[in-house]
Amino acid sequence: MTHFLAYLIAVNLVAFLVLSVTHRPTRTPDGRRTARNRNIRGNSRQPADSPAARVLSILMPLLALAGGSVGMLLGLILWERNVNKHNVAWWFETAVGLVAWGMVCAWRCGLVSFNGAGMFRAFNPVMLRGFGIYLLAMNCVTLLVFVADKRIALANGDTPRSRGRGAGSDRSGGGARSRVPESWLMGLSFMGGALGGIIAMRLFNHKTRDWYFVWGLPVFVVLQAVLFLYLHAGGLF
Repeated sequence: MTHFLAYLIAVNLVAFLVLSVTHRPTRTPDGRRTARNRNIRGNSRQPADSPAARVLSILMPLLALAGGSVGMLLGLILWERNVNKHNVAWWFETAVGLVAWGMVCAWRCGLVSFNGAGMFRAFNPVMLRGFGIYLLAMNCVTLLVFVADKRIALANGDTPRSRGRGAGSDRSGGGARSRVPESWLMGLSFMGGALGGIIAMRLFNHKTRDWYFVWGLPVFVVLQAVLFLYLHAGGLF
């Protein structure tokens, strides 16, 4: 076993154990455990701003950066199962780590090789055109979805200023429309629409108070740029 493989096994085991240890089962009033278990950040008994939750919010991205994304993914699948507002950042920290360390592992295993001239190799015009069309479409779709979610938020009265007065209290009749899930907004950005998401955030002042959007979308842009150069330097297009 190489030192690199031993390191990856260790850091992923630590990441999985961290998620397992912080897992807290909720109980019904009669003392029975519910079938739906939640992690400490999604547990109503554990405030989101508690010391434990703050420590975990710092620790999990560090573990993803260190290469523990596989352990994080297994822990999230086992303990969280679905994506919600409390854990959406963890899912996408895991996804970023998987892509970044996937590139490292592909290089270490010899699946991708680099040389000094690889970065300056001419681009394949067909592949480059297709990639450009894909990015343009993804960014336009992402921008439009962000705008649609902002319009729904305004129609529902779900704005930072109205929350203190009771969102939707002054609306006459009708129920609130469903918002676009944050996992969709983050997912579209992760799949190539991060620039469109950033533009929508700035133009329409949307999701600017959620740190995982403020920091996550620029990280997606950097990751996508690095992946683009990585694939080109490796001679994959």
